[in-house]
Amino acid sequence: YLETLAGTKYVVFDKTGTMTQGVFEVTGVHHNTLPMDEILEYAALAESFSSHPISRSLQKAYGKAIDQSRVTDVQEVSGKGVIAKVDGRTVAAGNAKLMEMKGISYQECHSVGTIVHLAVDGEYVGHILIADLLKPHAEEAIRALKAAGIRKTVLLTGDAKRVADKVAVDLGIDEVYSELLPGDKVTMVEKLLSQKAGEKEKLAFVGDGINDAAALRQSDIGISVDSAVDIAKESADIILLEKDLMVLEDGVLEGRKTFGNITKYIKMTASSNFGNMFSVMAASAFLPFLPMLPIHLLIQNLLYDISQTTIPFDRMDADYLRKPRKWDASDISRFMIFIGPISSIFDIVTYLVMWYVFSCNSVEHQTLFQSGWFIEGLLSESQQNILFIEYQRVKYFKECNC
Repeated sequence: YLETLAGTKYVVFDKTGTMTQGVFEVTGVHHNTLPMDEILEYAALAESFSSHPISRSLQKAYGKAIDQSRVTDVQEVSGKGVIAKVDGRTVAAGNAKLMEMKGISYQECHSVGTIVHLAVDGEYVGHILIADLLKPHAEEAIRALKAAGIRKTVLLTGDAKRVADKVAVDLGIDEVYSELLPGDKVTMVEKLLSQKAGEKEKLAFVGDGINDAAALRQSDIGISVDSAVDIAKESADIILLEKDLMVLEDGVLEGRKTFGNITKYIKMTASSNFGNMFSVMAASAFLPFLPMLPIHLLIQNLLYDISQTTIPFDRMDADYLRKPRKWDASDISRFMIFIGPISSIFDIVTYLVMWYVFSCNSVEHQTLFQSGWFIEGLLSESQQNILFIEYQRVKYFKECNC
């Protein structure tokens, strides 16, 4: 998945628990026609069968033991809230959509936060304001992703538009879609996937809740956290072991480093083999003996491969890491055709020196000739490694994309 993460151009976030801490606290009760304690009691009892963080915050604010025997006929309305009977009275607790579904007039809240409207026996009795804090470094993580070449960041949430817009502005997120039902997240991910410029551009979805599981599977790469619910972790391709969102940028950059170093290895190996092929062909055409014994070739390749084990530790240029890179076979072939014959020139020069200068021009002197080419081959291939790593810093090669 590192290659997919390296090619990510779009990152879609769930809000609650992903961009926010998911620790909700009741900060106020507004427009209430009943005492605040009674409002909290009705809401806590109606939500007592739910494990949602908002439900837990209501129970915490109530502050007393929950007697679930007082609650009957519990009906959860997906993406809207809950309807239940508390002490025989019908209680509806949820968002504005639940009030509209029940045909109940409600009061808008001018404060920013999650709003739980409450109605008892069809009469609106007020709403509860709940706040959720942003995660530390969340804003910094968004900036870092954009600096790393992420084209668009998107926030998906079931929260009210005002709350979602405030979070998006605070974090610097490009697009926000609010008041979504659980199924709407999948629809939005599919829509965003259809807007990509091509298959090589990837979309990542980051979420940790039950409602995020389908979206995690639908995206090109699903990312969850170790503290997520089991179904979210099973649906994700990558699980973050740290709560710090900055690891997202680290993952993208590591993917690009890995892709770049793999490309280096393939280019170096292909060009070396291509050059050796020319050298052997030239030697076979004119020499009365083998230019190098099989054991020489095996040892030379072994030593060359050992030298290439340093490639994964090479630090990539910052310019290279600024944007995703695409796999391009023609780029490899151009480099192979350009660099490969250069090594053959050094080989042919070595042939001439060994033949005319050291007089290795007979079968009796083939061992000296073979040893000379063996040593020159090791030196030229090692130098080729160094030149290849450095060539990326030369503007000409960057512009011609060799």
